[in-house]
Amino acid sequence: MTGPFLFAFGTYLAAFACFVFCVREAVLVNFWHGVRQFLIFAVFVLLFWILESWAGEQAPFYDYAPPSPFPHTWPRFEFSTLAPLLSVFGLGSLLDPSALASHPCAVTPEGSIPAAIPFGGGSIAFSLLWTTRYLLGDDRFVRTPFTPIIAPWLVGLMALWLDLALDPVLANTLTCDFPTGESHTGLQLWTWKASEDLGDFWFRIPLYNFVTWFAAPAILTAVVILVTYIFSLITQGVPFLPLDLALRSLILFFVMVIFFASPRSANSVTAVTAMALTVVAIGFFTLTTRWQSFVRDNPWRWELVFIAAFFAVFPPLTVLISSNFRPIFEHLPLLALTVLIGIVSLIFAISPYRRFRSTSGSITRISLSIAGLALLLAFLGNS
Repeated sequence: MTGPFLFAFGTYLAAFACFVFCVREAVLVNFWHGVRQFLIFAVFVLLFWILESWAGEQAPFYDYAPPSPFPHTWPRFEFSTLAPLLSVFGLGSLLDPSALASHPCAVTPEGSIPAAIPFGGGSIAFSLLWTTRYLLGDDRFVRTPFTPIIAPWLVGLMALWLDLALDPVLANTLTCDFPTGESHTGLQLWTWKASEDLGDFWFRIPLYNFVTWFAAPAILTAVVILVTYIFSLITQGVPFLPLDLALRSLILFFVMVIFFASPRSANSVTAVTAMALTVVAIGFFTLTTRWQSFVRDNPWRWELVFIAAFFAVFPPLTVLISSNFRPIFEHLPLLALTVLIGIVSLIFAISPYRRFRSTSGSITRISLSIAGLALLLAFLGNS
């Protein structure tokens, strides 16, 4: 039971670090700026709670072990309360019971969600949003053409990158294909039910999980940038740029990505895989081509670095220490991947700050290319 409490405690510390960041913003800029940042973080946590509730109904292939191993839980959001509103817009079908309930892998989710999950997801998205904002430069977030379109791709890519280590370490997977049995064991904080028609390429975890981890933070980032742009347009006289339509289109695109990858869409695993790899490739291309032009003279923000450090270091340390990963030689590939993911995540987290300099652009690009190649080989190896 130590693992769930440590992970939950770490997510609470990450959420507190976000709060400290907002307080510092209130002191450094002004009070209302700090309040706006806190509201953004609160909305991130709220939307991750809603997304988690939605996933339990519309993609019922995972659950938290009853009784929940986490110390605190929240009740799931009741989507039936939205029925009148959605019916007005002709979207009532979104609340229809999922046809996936009859799938052999389907499970009935518990009525609660660990509080650590929305706190963790919200903290990751918020810290990546501000890390990216520092890398691109504060003014460029709303003033430089096309740069705001880049931010969602970077945030989505890095959120996915972290989850590629977190999910295999924190979860276990039971295969629904014959013969049945446990196919991957982690800390067992939650359990996936997987089969080939769910695209369980990555340590038997369904593909749509990782697509959502890319798309959801990207959507949140695009929404924040859009609101920031509109606010600046109204209050600060920012020159008009064709960002409104571009950001709305990007938000719609990532929403479509989530629905396309959903098991409810009935799209083939091949089509979803091709779409997912294309989205990841665009994000990776954006990161590598922009790396040398990032702004690296920002004052240190240890709150954001701490958040990244916790989620980057927890997976490899868990593999090394936990008895769930014994004998260790059977988990060397997972250990190597979590170490690689942790190193790249930490490099990204500290790259916006003073005294961090890339000594060689070619070395940096080679390192990122090696990370991308390792990711691709691991994906193919688990296929």
